[in-house]
Amino acid sequence: DGNVSTDPYSTNYWAFVTVSTLNGLEESCQIEVADFNSFSVDGVRYALMNGSDTEVMISGIENELPSVWTVPASVEHDGKAYSVVAMTQNIAGWRQELEEVVIPSTMRYIGNYNFYGCENLKSVTIEDGMEPLEIAANGEVFASSGVTRFYLGRNLTGGVPMYFEYLVRLTLGENVT
Repeated sequence: DGNVSTDPYSTNYWAFVTVSTLNGLEESCQIEVADFNSFSVDGVRYALMNGSDTEVMISGIENELPSVWTVPASVEHDGKAYSVVAMTQNIAGWRQELEEVVIPSTMRYIGNYNFYGCENLKSVTIEDGMEPLEIAANGEVFASSGVTRFYLGRNLTGGVPMYFEYLVRLTLGENVT
């Protein structure tokens, strides 16, 4: 039998298998199956969103990020364009090279601890948009980071409030209610 995760923000796929041992006993176990619906572009790993062939989530970073990282709104792979709509958990946590991050209006979900511990991260911009951005349940996306300036261009849902130890300036866009 097989069972595939239905969580649209999960990159884990699980199969349930039964194997026969040498002495004839049967054992059942759950194993994680590799995700073949993923690819890398410019050192960023993407995975197709469950149930979509046009939307991807960022599922990993393979090298150092630039000091100013504009998260891509879209990415092209093998001649096909994909909209970037989510970041799984802890993608950019503890990245000391980050000083500024811009999150595009296409982003619908940011997982736990994504920018946690980024002590040199001073500025965050969540671009203007009409669709709310869901923040992971614990709200610690930017905790223990050095964020002093935050621009919020749309409403947030989920793990709000977020924690900022050093925040000096919060600017709200016209779409924030």
